[in-house]
Amino acid sequence: MPLASTVKWLVAIEFARQAAEGTINPKKEIPVTAMEHYYLPQLDGGAHSAWLSQLEGVVVSLEDVAKGMIRNSSNANTDYLIELLGLDNINACAKKMGLTHQTALYPLSASQYFPYMYMKAHQLKPEQGAEVLRQMDAATYEAGILEAHETLKNTQLSAEQRKELLSYLPLDVQRVWSDRLPKASTADYVKLMEQLNTRAIFNDAFYDVLDPIVDTAKVNPRRYKQYAEKGGSTAWVLTMAMYATKVNGTTMQLAFFANTDSLKEQRKLQRTIHRFIGKFVTDARFREYVRDELK
Repeated sequence: MPLASTVKWLVAIEFARQAAEGTINPKKEIPVTAMEHYYLPQLDGGAHSAWLSQLEGVVVSLEDVAKGMIRNSSNANTDYLIELLGLDNINACAKKMGLTHQTALYPLSASQYFPYMYMKAHQLKPEQGAEVLRQMDAATYEAGILEAHETLKNTQLSAEQRKELLSYLPLDVQRVWSDRLPKASTADYVKLMEQLNTRAIFNDAFYDVLDPIVDTAKVNPRRYKQYAEKGGSTAWVLTMAMYATKVNGTTMQLAFFANTDSLKEQRKLQRTIHRFIGKFVTDARFREYVRDELK
């Protein structure tokens, strides 16, 4: 099942792992403009601009870049961190954690830029490009995304290019992009959430880095010791993976992945998913019902 932005869990985990080992310094400050090369306006639901609006000053810590990736879901921040951490390291970490159905992660802004770059290079109209991209083998598709990532890293798109890019991403091209996003199973992510929730993997130094990025238990400390979730969506996909530990010691993990046939179905899920999560974390009987239904 396509993960959309829920895959950003993997980047956050590798970030915390490298910080705990001393490979990177999460407090290191970089220019806010460092992410600009990877920013594609109107293609991230306003996530990156929302993150920017919260900032003060012209520099930001790597930790805050990671927070913007998780809490605001900035694709630009994600691709910057992928470049910093190393794509091979992130994918290797996923394998070590036993995510048996996880396909390879690739840069997300670049995955949106690649269709435009490919169609321009091959003089294809969007209606032609959609089918070509759908039939493209995985190795060629992913290699094209990595090439697009290098292009974004090394060049600054003009305003005209950014505008033209949108015209090359009609719904039929977006559907191919959505269907070909990195994939995994709910079983993979329930396992991952349980490992993080029970702290069965990594050491305390790892969680000293990860918790400030993902954990929002401080919002309701009388109820939760730990609470973290990350969701994702496209026009068709809705995904979410979360874990929580209540103050009474109750632990819970949930992964929800859906790939709908229509925009209407996705919007309906979008309206109801948070009510579902709220009931899941507060109602023990409902959790038992969900568990029984999924057996």
